[in-house]
Amino acid sequence: MENNFREVMESRTNEELIKIVTIDRENYQQMAVVAAEQEINKRQLDTNLIEKVNQSFKIAIEEKKAIATNLVSSWTRLLHFVIDFLAILIIYFIISLIIGFLYRTNDLTTAYFLGALVFLISFLGYYFGLESTYQKTLAKFITGTKVVKSDGQKPDSSEIALRTFTRLLPFDRISYIFTKNGFHDSFSKTIVIKDSN
Repeated sequence: MENNFREVMESRTNEELIKIVTIDRENYQQMAVVAAEQEINKRQLDTNLIEKVNQSFKIAIEEKKAIATNLVSSWTRLLHFVIDFLAILIIYFIISLIIGFLYRTNDLTTAYFLGALVFLISFLGYYFGLESTYQKTLAKFITGTKVVKSDGQKPDSSEIALRTFTRLLPFDRISYIFTKNGFHDSFSKTIVIKDSN
């Protein structure tokens, strides 16, 4: 069994070995830790490198904890939904009025199609436009929150686009009951946190 641990540790990177003997030490069997220490000695890794990597792991862990403590509650997310939905309805109503003045039709099928299209454009434009530009919607401005990637960085346009289109999935709004972040957060690997700025 000791040979198995030795073989496994030989295939690990320097950073992985350092993590095993420092931060994750409690998560491994004693024989695995000994094998990792032996591999570190065999590679003659510099103690400054070990300390530097160890510090970077500690910083990363602290950053994850800080992000986790800034996550907004489900009640705040519900408030976001209500405010944003009202804003989208207002945008939809204004655009519908403009189209109604410019284009009149007595065909109900055409009217329903135009109405659905205007709502879809209002919905997608609202979320994608605001979140890709400001990381916030109107509701997030009001509550002092913003959208970030799970590592705390600003999401790029493709992640916001995925987040926006995923909102169209059935049951997205109630997915917070079943998952921590809901469908549109989970698929786009984004979260909503309190804005420290």
